[in-house]
Amino acid sequence: MLSGLLFLCLVVSLYWGWAVKRRGSQIIHTMAPRTSMAPPPVFQPPVAEKPRPNTPLDIVVATKFTARKLMNKGEYRVFRSAEEILKESSSGNRVMAQVSMGEILSCDSDVYWTINSKRVDVLVIDPRGMPVLAIEMQGGGHFQGNAPMRDAVKKEALRKAGVKWLEILEDDGDAVIRTKLQLALGLPVIALASPNQP
Repeated sequence: MLSGLLFLCLVVSLYWGWAVKRRGSQIIHTMAPRTSMAPPPVFQPPVAEKPRPNTPLDIVVATKFTARKLMNKGEYRVFRSAEEILKESSSGNRVMAQVSMGEILSCDSDVYWTINSKRVDVLVIDPRGMPVLAIEMQGGGHFQGNAPMRDAVKKEALRKAGVKWLEILEDDGDAVIRTKLQLALGLPVIALASPNQP
């Protein structure tokens, strides 16, 4: 019985303290003098700044992307010629485009960075996936700026790895491209059929 009475006293004192505290805050609020007749300010939450992208996914989500051609017209012409020649040869070799040199070459030193970001226009690989022939299309832009130095770096790295290098000039016709490719791949030179032949 005594414990029940103590519990009741505790509840009443807690309620009484809360009520006095609440009433006191209302009294203080209503008794405070007003400094102006203007209505109290309306609470406006602070405007959040637009979050800045900080992860690769955030950056990609915030960026517009469009597809573009993998090869220019000259590179595509070389690519198609290589495809046709390899199909005729039944060698099992395949053709790839815009291949990163970092994917086809490796080295034991810290100079990997010199070739990692460079690409070859067209690459022929053997049936095991090993690079056989790197083909560069030398268009008008290939001889501007530091392009000759970039090509020299690619050519030397490929030579050291035992991968052949072939340059096709922008002015080379289809027959010349075909002959260059056949010679570089060690295939018999078979001329293009003339349009007048059946």
